[in-house]
Amino acid sequence: MGTKILFCFLAILLPVISFGQQNSLTIKNWQDDEKKDESKQQKLNFYFENANADQNIANTPAESAAAKCASRTTRIEWQPRWVYSGVGGVNLPHAALSTDRSLLAIIETSEGSSGAASSAIILLNICNNRVVRVINLPRRKADRLIFFPGMEKLAVACRVQEKLKQSSSMLLVDCIEGEVIGMNDSFRGEVKSLAASRDGANIFALTENPSELLIFKQDEWSNAAVKLDTAGKAISSIAVGKGNVLLTGTRGEIRVYDAVTGQFFNKISLPADFSPDMMITSEIVDDIALLELNGKAYALSGKRYKKFFDQVYGTGTYIVENKTFVTLNRSENLIFFTLPNYDFDNRSVSTSSVRPKTKGSITQMWSLKPLENKAKKGRSSSKELARLLIIDSHGNIYYFYKISRKWKKELVVEAKK
Repeated sequence: MGTKILFCFLAILLPVISFGQQNSLTIKNWQDDEKKDESKQQKLNFYFENANADQNIANTPAESAAAKCASRTTRIEWQPRWVYSGVGGVNLPHAALSTDRSLLAIIETSEGSSGAASSAIILLNICNNRVVRVINLPRRKADRLIFFPGMEKLAVACRVQEKLKQSSSMLLVDCIEGEVIGMNDSFRGEVKSLAASRDGANIFALTENPSELLIFKQDEWSNAAVKLDTAGKAISSIAVGKGNVLLTGTRGEIRVYDAVTGQFFNKISLPADFSPDMMITSEIVDDIALLELNGKAYALSGKRYKKFFDQVYGTGTYIVENKTFVTLNRSENLIFFTLPNYDFDNRSVSTSSVRPKTKGSITQMWSLKPLENKAKKGRSSSKELARLLIIDSHGNIYYFYKISRKWKKELVVEAKK
């Protein structure tokens, strides 16, 4: 009797197993690390396949940073990993755009079972929206990064990991080879802001606890970081402006240093109660935008400043192609100011409400060169009036661009939940 029951059960179960086996290849299981052959590897939110990777450089200028750094042997897929602990979200602390605006470097951190963090730098080709390389930083908690101007190298600031008895560090990363080529751990504070000299010789770091302004020389990376004299001032932000000068914001003034020697040589007065949390510069625009989060915005031209807004919420960028500065208001909408007078027409744009709709707050954005849009049959082509690259707090990476009077969105990356 028992044998008959078992036989009947197997007769019912076998077709179900067979059906599952036949259809399993149509489903990409991101978690199935063990069952992939040597040419294919999956790890959490990454998928690697050893294959001809010519598509990594499709539609990409040969001399661009994106083409130089792209793997020719590995096809890569990536989605930011959604972390459900706490309030939930993604661990993408920072990103940076190459000088030629062809390559976006994104930090993603993850925490192991022991509580120690590791990081990866994802290189996204802006010309074709493909992930072209992943640089792993095991047992390092990367938090800030910046490209060396005109180079395929990154400076990466990593945070303290007490469980590993690991101090703060600055890594020098070669994006073409995909490896760390230098490390400096001669300082103590956590890096909160980075800036690079225009010639690529020096990286400047602003730290907290203790608050210091440091200089790292590319050709002497392992040497002890040099501490610059801040005259006892609490520095709130740093940036490198035209003329290769280092600008440091503090309450009531900006201190100016030579970005080659690190020598202080000038200061610019600001309103006594104003301390810029962020300074936005451009290689083309002479002005510098000074932003106080949840506060005021000033435009600095030479030694003259002008307030142009008083309800700034977050980051900003210059759209040099149409002579505009864009930032966020307290409703987290984009607002635009026309140069040179920073005229504001009281209009705002909500990126989250434009389809495909997204929910995250904008954390970083950059201006890209507008594209010529191919027209449908029987219609003339149209050129974009503005093009922004945006990352938000939910791990969405998208283009936001304007054609005629209409804003559109192209979602490139979204988090894996």
